Amino acid sequence: MEEPSAQTLFVTAAGLGVIAHLLFFKRFEVDTHPLLLFTVFSLSPFALFYTFSTTRLISFLLAATFTTSLFTSIAVYRAYFHPLRHFPGRPLAKLTQLHSLTLTAKSGLRWHQILQSLHSQYGDYVRTGPRELSIADPTAMSYILGYGAKPGKGPVYDSMEESVNTTRDREFHTQRRKIWDSSMKTLVSTYALQIEGFTSTLLTRVRSSLNTPLRVNSLALHYSYDVATQLAFGKPGGFIGGNQGETAKSVMAGIKEATFALGLLYHVPWIMTLLTTFAFLPGPMKGWNEWSEKMLKERKQRGTEKPDLMGYLIANTPDTKKGNNLLFADSRVIVAAGSDTTATALTTLFTLLASSPNLISKIREEIDPKLCNKPPTFSCATSYLVLDSIINESLRLYPPTLFASQRTNLDIPLFIPSSPLKPKSLGKEGTYIPRDTILSMPTYTLHRDARNFSRPTEFIPERWTTKPELVLNRQAFIPFSTGMTNCPGRSLAMMELRDVIARTVFEFDVCLPEGVAEGFEMAKFMRGMKDCFMATVPDVEVVFTSRVR
Repeated sequence: MEEPSAQTLFVTAAGLGVIAHLLFFKRFEVDTHPLLLFTVFSLSPFALFYTFSTTRLISFLLAATFTTSLFTSIAVYRAYFHPLRHFPGRPLAKLTQLHSLTLTAKSGLRWHQILQSLHSQYGDYVRTGPRELSIADPTAMSYILGYGAKPGKGPVYDSMEESVNTTRDREFHTQRRKIWDSSMKTLVSTYALQIEGFTSTLLTRVRSSLNTPLRVNSLALHYSYDVATQLAFGKPGGFIGGNQGETAKSVMAGIKEATFALGLLYHVPWIMTLLTTFAFLPGPMKGWNEWSEKMLKERKQRGTEKPDLMGYLIANTPDTKKGNNLLFADSRVIVAAGSDTTATALTTLFTLLASSPNLISKIREEIDPKLCNKPPTFSCATSYLVLDSIINESLRLYPPTLFASQRTNLDIPLFIPSSPLKPKSLGKEGTYIPRDTILSMPTYTLHRDARNFSRPTEFIPERWTTKPELVLNRQAFIPFSTGMTNCPGRSLAMMELRDVIARTVFEFDVCLPEGVAEGFEMAKFMRGMKDCFMATVPDVEVVFTSRVR
């Protein structure tokens, strides 16, 4: 049989590139299989060489022709034929998600600020990637994030190990979440006592550093690490008291460094998938995984005298390899997600209090009678009008999670009514969103939208108490996300924030160091906040002094 000519091979390779795009890459989520695709592309020249007895040079040129044709087809389709082509956005965003990564890197990990700027320029619906939309339309919230919303979690979650926080399986999430919620409701009083104990240790540390600048980032992070490790492993890490082991100290330092990489890489999930795949190699992820698995195994062997969250999870998880992997993943969610977000919120609140003494006076008026009682009647499990309003306003202006939770409508299109943009009509006024679109609604932008909150950039705690008219759309307040996949630890986080702030200002005055207080602007300072999946607040020192009564 006559060998095909080189011209025929090159034309075929080019045609196969287009066909591969139309029949495979266009129809399937390929972000979750980067290693397989990399292997196929790497081995294809060798396969061509042995199949057609071509020279090595011709084999590589054929592979290059296929690849060039594939990417050209993808680029042309994304720019001119994609269902999202009518949505506004930066031209390069149509072609590759690497554009978002580049913008994030140039901004110093401030993607939340970029998104706000993009929405100011282009409107409520902005194309931020080849098949991604960022949406700031308040009307869309119930359709995308609400309890009855049809879109499920997006492909970025496939790049992470499966847990209650990351699974895309709705039925599994519902079953697992019931265990979490049941534990949280049943053990409120137990958690409250544990939190009070950790707060007492924090106050002891503050007493040892009176009248000198103290970096509250570390103080808040160590506190939240202790609470989270208690929940996950049945014993605290000893961070707030300076009693942590060297391994734990090293692992947590590595995780803190890795969060900066996460702030970049969640824009390109296939890179995150590769990192997860190779987590067995030496590095922060390997150390983190091994340490958490060791701690959880000790927790299972040790048991516990009092019921706790991990006890509930262990009792309701099969004792199999898959079940153990799920427990390992859940423990890492508790420590990582539970500690960083609380630490960010606490750091922000300490900075607010230090720069605005009038807030301290307002809190004291409310909680002093409770804490002066013998015994004290203050409880972090109870809501307080003034204290909660200050916490809520801090969470609104400076949300501790800046990552816009990703959704996708894989099977069906969405129609958002009463929206000004109409790229395609369904016979009604509104916005038509094609199927298989990745959707996100940025918390930072929603919280600063004048359609949701009057005077949105001002810190006004009274909007949650005596001035409710300043909250125009309560549904848009989502510091703990919303809908079926909202944060399972939101009540615990509020308990931590209440206890630390109330008991700290009851005992201490808080101020900024000399030379910093003069001319300090909270809004300007917080523009340095970074989006590392969870928010990261710039380093800040405050001075604690004994309260003058």
